[in-house]
Amino acid sequence: MRRFAALAILVLTGCIHETDDTLIGAARLGHVDKVKAFIQQGADLNAGAGVNGWPPLMHAIHKNQRGSVIALLEAGADPNRTGANGLTPLMMAAGYGYGDIVRDLLSHGADPKRKDGKGLTARDYAKSGVMDIDRFTYGREQTEALKELQKVNSQ
Repeated sequence: MRRFAALAILVLTGCIHETDDTLIGAARLGHVDKVKAFIQQGADLNAGAGVNGWPPLMHAIHKNQRGSVIALLEAGADPNRTGANGLTPLMMAAGYGYGDIVRDLLSHGADPKRKDGKGLTARDYAKSGVMDIDRFTYGREQTEALKELQKVNSQ
């Protein structure tokens, strides 16, 4: 745990910068051309990595990189692949309030009824927000994401 804390401090203070020399790095930074190049080279679209074990799609959502999200989805990334505690890309996008990414995920087969380890759905995340150091939305309804999820429920 100490190593992670030290690494986090170095990244946050700018001593270490994220690189785009992996699929996840390129996805997080929004370097769509590099994402596509890694895909063409046969990179695993659904391999979990990082401290949360997230697949590349979740790393892209975490950094609000819609171009990376679309490139990954169009290449066949699993929109229902979970990270820790059963969190799906749709739950993450809904909790962050990224309505456009919620729409993209739904159009590529994300399951809005899927539940995480606590029994919560993407709609629950959109209604309550999330506690994330990078995008703290907890306690606030994510209106755009909720609208996209309600469209699916009304069909």
